[in-house]
Amino acid sequence: MKRVPIFPCIVGLHAALAAAALLWALQARFGDPLTAALSPAWNSPWEQGKAAFFPLLAAGPVIWYLAEGGSRSGLCAMAMAGGGAATVLALAGAAPAIAAGGAIAAAVALYGGVLRRLKERGGWFAAAIALAAAYILLTIVRPGGALFEAAMGIPF
Repeated sequence: MKRVPIFPCIVGLHAALAAAALLWALQARFGDPLTAALSPAWNSPWEQGKAAFFPLLAAGPVIWYLAEGGSRSGLCAMAMAGGGAATVLALAGAAPAIAAGGAIAAAVALYGGVLRRLKERGGWFAAAIALAAAYILLTIVRPGGALFEAAMGIPF
């Protein structure tokens, strides 16, 4: 049985937290559409999902390199789990920084424990690309109306 990659996960956690802080700082300083597409532009659960998804996606190659392999599908699933966890924490009323930081930590722990064993098939790449496209497109064209929010179940 392979050992749990603790060191790569700890470094990946810190890389993701640093990327989240950098994206938030860039959004606060510049506030242009590019930074709004990658970091929270508004205080909503959907936007808080972005606060965890993109930093985890950026930290994935760090974990992959330091672990000398692993599961690329697991890394995609880790980023998606982080985005989902941040959305759920924000819906529960957690502060934005707590929601993003807690979701990042939980997702990296989930990768180290379970997701690193995912096989390279299963559509995780396509799902991560689709979620990234949804985050970017729904930031550029911000949806409105109660009908859309009721259909998604997540306030924008």
